Amino acid sequence: MKRPGSTLSLEAKLTYAGNPLTPPAVLDILTMDEDWVVRRRLASHPGLSQSAFLILSRDPHPEVRMELALNPALPVGIGTALAKDREFLVRVALARNRNLPPELARSLAADPSPAVREALASREPLDGVLATHLAKDASFSVRLRLIKNPTAPVESVLFVLGSMDELQVIEAMEAVKPLPYLVQKELAAKGSPFLRAYLAKAPWVDRDVWEVLREDPDPFVAEQARQNPIYRSP
Repeated sequence: MKRPGSTLSLEAKLTYAGNPLTPPAVLDILTMDEDWVVRRRLASHPGLSQSAFLILSRDPHPEVRMELALNPALPVGIGTALAKDREFLVRVALARNRNLPPELARSLAADPSPAVREALASREPLDGVLATHLAKDASFSVRLRLIKNPTAPVESVLFVLGSMDELQVIEAMEAVKPLPYLVQKELAAKGSPFLRAYLAKAPWVDRDVWEVLREDPDPFVAEQARQNPIYRSP
């Protein structure tokens, strides 16, 4: 017995699956289509019914579930189920969903896969509560993603930098340069001598921050500022 929609060409089914004007009844039929590429296209449709979301969330093909996890219209209940998906790439996709409720995003912060937590740390705008949690993450790559995020709260960025050893700080600051101005100001005022010295000599440091560091009470920090290749006097 042929599955629903099997008499249509693949091109026609893909067209129906991607057309925002396709009736919900037709979309429901396509959830059972034998071609997974059709179901993947369908998974991004904004007009899926609750039952269609449920069927696709249980699809045997992970790429279908990944596409569904990215759907901005994803119901909270389906998102909660996908947060427990056996395939970590599905959970990564869910973490990237721009309409993911804050509570669900925060629950993913405990995910065992660093890739999922990295995706969370890259969300824009980054939720403050989530940022506070991720700033304490055991994975350096997760904390690095947080520092790179231009919407990360300054306090979280400072916490991450303050918790790193000197080599990690160098790696992090090189990866995200230039640091946001507000982060630079806070580092100049509250950072460790090592952080202030590194910032003082950075060629991308803002001039007014550099001027503060040039008068730093720590002689080493002040000397590093005077050696800055951009601002030092000829």
